[in-house]
Amino acid sequence: MRTVNYLSYDPNTRSTQLFGLNTERHAGKPMELLEEWANTFGLGILGSQTAFQNRLAIRQKIPILIDPYRQIYFFPTITPSSTDCLWINAAHIRSIKSAGLDSEIRFNDSTSLRINIGRRSLMKQWKRCQAMEHLILHSRLEDCGLSPILLP
Repeated sequence: MRTVNYLSYDPNTRSTQLFGLNTERHAGKPMELLEEWANTFGLGILGSQTAFQNRLAIRQKIPILIDPYRQIYFFPTITPSSTDCLWINAAHIRSIKSAGLDSEIRFNDSTSLRINIGRRSLMKQWKRCQAMEHLILHSRLEDCGLSPILLP
């Protein structure tokens, strides 16, 4: 998968913009593109979201696991049914800082996004992804008979 920091939907062109170092457009909505990416690994959006609901007891703005090997998650900034919803790649976030009433997300490639959502809300979403990543890693280690405490 290419480096994608976040996705944005343009209702005028009915296309999804992929933002990273380069910007691309794809026909359709972000959920369709995320489903396509998840299907590459035999996953689906419904299964991913059900896992989040069951393991972390969350019901709103549920992240989606796209790549279980590299632990790539995308989370929505607001309700996914809104055309204003951005989908953020949690694996590419370097930091989230307050910028007045807005927040600034700094990505690993040094690009940034200023968004009209509170830092606390974005941090909560990011931490959900990290918590799920921890649960998956812990489960994998246990399946292999290894203790995460004993690893360097």
